Amino acid sequence: MASAPSEARSDYFVRALAVVGVGGLLHFSLAHVLLTLILATGPAGVEHGREVVSLAVLATVLAQLAALYLRGQYGDPADVVRSVPSTLRSTAPVATILFALLVLPPEILEGPALPLAVAMAPAAAAVWSSAHVVAIPTKRVLHAFAIRAPGGRAPRAGASPPPLLERSYLGVLASAAFAVAVLALGTATHRLSETTLDLSMLLPGAGLLVFPVLAAVAGSSLGQNSGQDIVSVALRLDDAPRSDSRPGATPPIVVTRNDEVGELLANLETLRGRLDENLHRYESVLEQAQTAERIKSDFLNAVSHELRTPLNVVGGFTQLLLEGQPSPLTEAQAEDVELIQAGGKQLLELINDILDISMIESGDLRLHFARSDLGALVRRTVEFHQPQLGDKPVQLRAEVAPDLPKVICDRRRIGQILNNLVSNAIKFTEEGRISVRCSFDSRAKKVMLRCIDTGVGIEADELDTVFEEYRQAGSHSRERGTGLGLAIARSIAEHHGGSLTAESEPGRGSTFTLALPLDPPHRPASIDMAEEQALAKVRRTIRPGELSVAEIFPS
Repeated sequence: MASAPSEARSDYFVRALAVVGVGGLLHFSLAHVLLTLILATGPAGVEHGREVVSLAVLATVLAQLAALYLRGQYGDPADVVRSVPSTLRSTAPVATILFALLVLPPEILEGPALPLAVAMAPAAAAVWSSAHVVAIPTKRVLHAFAIRAPGGRAPRAGASPPPLLERSYLGVLASAAFAVAVLALGTATHRLSETTLDLSMLLPGAGLLVFPVLAAVAGSSLGQNSGQDIVSVALRLDDAPRSDSRPGATPPIVVTRNDEVGELLANLETLRGRLDENLHRYESVLEQAQTAERIKSDFLNAVSHELRTPLNVVGGFTQLLLEGQPSPLTEAQAEDVELIQAGGKQLLELINDILDISMIESGDLRLHFARSDLGALVRRTVEFHQPQLGDKPVQLRAEVAPDLPKVICDRRRIGQILNNLVSNAIKFTEEGRISVRCSFDSRAKKVMLRCIDTGVGIEADELDTVFEEYRQAGSHSRERGTGLGLAIARSIAEHHGGSLTAESEPGRGSTFTLALPLDPPHRPASIDMAEEQALAKVRRTIRPGELSVAEIFPS
């Protein structure tokens, strides 16, 4: 893992090395061209002037390479972008003067300073002005490579910040103006060398240095106008509204331009204001919804507990009456009591579903994992539901594969799923058969529980609806149940690391498949409703053939 930054640094160093090499060739060519133009009219200038220019350019390139190596080893790309062009501009005049002093005749070196400066002016002007010109594209190319380098847009902690837009404009215009001023001053100084030299004769030429100052002011103004607007936008966007702040509390974006950019910034401020207002409205509505959800859960929990006690009492007394206590019932009375008992059981089932979903939403539905024999659980469930068939021409049977391995699960909650699936199959199957099959998938390492019926079936576009809270599919289920049983069943299955799916065809029945791993990768102590709501939303959003829920929420 540590080799990636080293490779990125090496790649940028190679690119920067190529830029310095190409820049050196350009500097060499441009300096000789400018020296030729300066010497085209007037005296010959410094003896061996071209050799001085060549040696000065070579020394400048070596200084750039040294700066590149040091910054590349102990800095980052942003340091290279600043140091290499600065070295080019500062080394050029120093190297020119040093090499010129080596070739000037002794009488000039020992004479007044003004003739000495005039003698070195052509070479110094050519090398220095060309250095400023070459430094402009060199810096731009190095900066482009730095941005494209891995991590170039996000400097490491402690690295120098990127240059301001104001300084970028200032540097380009000031360097270009300074190069022109130096070239003009060197040319003027060289042509005056035949006359009697006086310091006052150089004052008009020195006045040319005012142009770089004016160019710097222009660059600063140009960059400052755009830069302040961009900085203002960045600060406003970075200043995220706090939860305790009110709409409009964040200062607006100050627009200082009256052109297309200013209009764009004004539109951005309008959008930011709308986003701020919508965000606060969303937070307010979300808080209200969460409060209402908590109140609803508490209410359902309290009401469910209060209703279960009298219903259990009703169920107990109806059972005593049917058993002939305290005295036997007539046939008509027994039928009425059986209706009371059936209605009480149905109401108790509904209340249990409501209580379970309330416990899930509040995080109080606990899971207790232990190794269980699902084959025995399937047989017991089928035996328990046999009396519910009554006189229906329906066969209910269990089909358990031999040598079925035991599964680590919450036996009570898995039994709750099976009871729900078998009970639904009995409700919606008028004739035919209901099979509860239990087998082991050796490839997936899962136990597969399938409840297959020949009932009314479900439309294809409603298969996912049956697993949503308070939702039911088809016209046959409007009067039967709350629509919570399958939602609870899927929640329990997924918290076991398994799944509950449905396949159906109208008029031919349905198949519900519960897949459970032998050893769940995670064994939560309770069911988290927040995760359940996220999973349900993903199911409704993902289209067939796209990412699965398991890929987005890996176990």
